[in-house]
Amino acid sequence: GKVFFFEARADGKPARALHPLAALARPPEEVVMKLYGNADKDVKAPRRDRFPTLQSLEASEEAAAFATATVSPRGAAALIENGRRLEASERRRGWIEVKLNSFGFARDESGRLSELYRTKSEFEAQWKAFDNAARDLESARRDLEAAKAEEVALQGGDAAKLRLARARTINAAQAVGEAERILARSGSWTLHRSADLALGFDSQQRLVEVAAPGARGSGKAADLREAVAGGGPSARTLSGPLLAAVVDEDGRLVRGYSNAEEVDDAFKAWTMRSYRAGGDVIGADGDEALTKVRFKHYEEKVDGRDLPVLLGLPYLADRLGGAKSAEWKAKHWAYLPFNWVNIPLELVRGITSVPAEFAGRDPLQHHYLGRAAMYLTEGGATEHHGLARSLLGFVDVFNFMPDPVQRFFDPSQFPDVVRVDSALRPGEGLWSKDLRATVDGKDKDVHLGRQFLRREAAYAEQDLEAARLRTLARFRGGVEQVTLETRRGRAGWYQESTRSGGAVEDHDGDAVVSETPGHLFIDKIERRVSVYPGADAYARQAAAFDGYGERADERGRRIEADRAELESVLARAQAKLEGTLGERDRARAEQDALRAGWHGIARRIGEQLELEKRISSLKADLQALESKIAFGDRYLRLLDEARRNPPDPRPPFGPNPMFWVWLLALSFLGALASAWLWLRRPSFAL
Repeated sequence: GKVFFFEARADGKPARALHPLAALARPPEEVVMKLYGNADKDVKAPRRDRFPTLQSLEASEEAAAFATATVSPRGAAALIENGRRLEASERRRGWIEVKLNSFGFARDESGRLSELYRTKSEFEAQWKAFDNAARDLESARRDLEAAKAEEVALQGGDAAKLRLARARTINAAQAVGEAERILARSGSWTLHRSADLALGFDSQQRLVEVAAPGARGSGKAADLREAVAGGGPSARTLSGPLLAAVVDEDGRLVRGYSNAEEVDDAFKAWTMRSYRAGGDVIGADGDEALTKVRFKHYEEKVDGRDLPVLLGLPYLADRLGGAKSAEWKAKHWAYLPFNWVNIPLELVRGITSVPAEFAGRDPLQHHYLGRAAMYLTEGGATEHHGLARSLLGFVDVFNFMPDPVQRFFDPSQFPDVVRVDSALRPGEGLWSKDLRATVDGKDKDVHLGRQFLRREAAYAEQDLEAARLRTLARFRGGVEQVTLETRRGRAGWYQESTRSGGAVEDHDGDAVVSETPGHLFIDKIERRVSVYPGADAYARQAAAFDGYGERADERGRRIEADRAELESVLARAQAKLEGTLGERDRARAEQDALRAGWHGIARRIGEQLELEKRISSLKADLQALESKIAFGDRYLRLLDEARRNPPDPRPPFGPNPMFWVWLLALSFLGALASAWLWLRRPSFAL
């Protein structure tokens, strides 16, 4: 996770980040590799999505922690060798899994494996679709024309009907597209039955050749005959059924089992591995089995190594069929034939059980009614009866004796470990066995209910589909995801899981698998993602690096040939650089001298401005003094004139006549106000 890949671009556009698999499928000249090397060992490498482009990485604060890495010719040769080895391994494993996991398969016009069919009905449905492709396309086109005509007729009418008509038009258009695609494939695809597939192995048990007659196709191209991983002499041919296989990391068929007897003999030495959050565990060992885990695979020890056993389609289908059958039985347990006698007897038991009900017994938690309710939940537990108690229970038709039923409403209430009457064989599950366990200190029989079995059937269906997608991914690439949810139950924690996969349609496609937590009370989620690059991707990787060593050597020779000219250019550039640096130094000295002169001039200008400001202030003060002197002179002249000619103190014309006018007016107004107040006075009766 410390190597980041980006496009190598010379056009100035943003260099996008590349997925490692996509980067390895390109020539090294088209890829920029950045290696994260933070000195602090505890610091983890940043997430890849943090740097969508090379420019975003170079502009980040983490840029100093990255170094640019290049691929040497020796490294390219090692990558080519590794890519071809992995391509060969994936193709070998892929064809072995085709034999194991399918009823039939299809090849496209280029001979590539394009589809797998799990069942005979799927295979025949595809065959029929190819045969009727032209007729179906014509019918789809007629439906499209009719839908368009209906949409046109409803224009301007009822909006709801118009929306429905548009939806039918869209669906009809999609049906036409699908019919056209099937018609194109009907003339180029070839169908084969997996039972007719012959696998040729060399003396080292490596697959070197595959062959199969065409079940549907035209000409000699319909027959499959292909060398695998370079081919070679075939020492033996496997043309019959293949029920189980052990394949090592190089794609060698270490063990192959062609019939049920061989599987039964080898199964005794196998170990059943199961999914569990935090680490897988042994799901069953002899007469004991775990209840809160999910089956993963069997393992066989070969040369001291535990290798997974690939179970064929019959065993995976048996596991699915067994789970569905057990679920159906649990759903209808109450009225299956062996319980028909209990249905009318319950009418009588309703009367005979009255004393027991008064004593505290709940009839819905005992005997037939208790079991009928139990099988509709996750399951439950009942007391294990010996021979004597079983005989008494058989004759106790009116249920006088107690037979309590403990119901389980979620998987956490199941005991962790149950005892089984025999080991779990391939294709079997817990529903195939009689289960016993110690519950609350008592020996009890454990029963699986409808909800438990429905979940196991879903697991089996997911395993079947995952096997198909994984087989396709061996050739084209893909992703497998297992999600383990730890949930809170009534009696503690238990586990729910999903298994899904996605196949890449072409080398530029993305395999997208998404899961949503399915429960509110989830403690943690563990997601395991397995990426299968596929043989095609490894082939592209080897082809991308092929010739890189020669190209690197050629670039080296061109560099050596141009060395003299480059050295001359370098000398001229250095001389020019030195001249430019001298000019820069002279210009810098002149600039410093000018700056010093400018500072002196600026100081003198500042002093001159300060003097002018002081002169202006003194001029203003002088003008103020002159104004004061002029005022004093004028005042002295007035005083001197008054001294020489003193004025007469008497008024020239006597009292002012307006004084008496104002006095009379005010007296008149006062009299009017007093009269008005006297008239408004209140009167009091004596």
